[in-house]
Amino acid sequence: MKPVIPTVDACREQALRLLDHRAHSRLELRRKLLQRKWPVALVEEVLTALQAARLLDDRACAEAFVESRRDPGRAWGMNRIRSELRRRGIDEETAGTLTALPQDSAEADRELELATQAAARFLRLRRAGRRPKPDDDPYQARRREFAALFRHLAAKGYSPDTCHRAAEAAAPT
Repeated sequence: MKPVIPTVDACREQALRLLDHRAHSRLELRRKLLQRKWPVALVEEVLTALQAARLLDDRACAEAFVESRRDPGRAWGMNRIRSELRRRGIDEETAGTLTALPQDSAEADRELELATQAAARFLRLRRAGRRPKPDDDPYQARRREFAALFRHLAAKGYSPDTCHRAAEAAAPT
């Protein structure tokens, strides 16, 4: 059996197969190709060629990621999206531009609407099958629920103000 000699074409094919599944940043694709034991020089050559052919674009990858995380089913906050973009190798300027905090009332309203939907979903799942304790103080139970909801929204990356307003709307104290 002949040993397999890594070639530019084989490495490019591997990269294109990865890009067929979803958009990747240069850093992500580099990591994945190196994990598959491709030589560093070959990987760099392929990545440069893919960028020159506009098949690898960090900004387009970041835009697709932001859009996918802003749908009501996932509803991530901008802080968490920005953090994830940085982890994926998107430069700070691009990440900051795409995840700027809402400046006008329409953007702020959308952010609050997504947070409120996430809050309602969280409460439905939290309350499902749960019975209140007979000796539980209703005020303290609401405070605990509000705090849990606030922590959940903060973990999703919403600003403290948005967390508070959405938690108030979903579980008034």
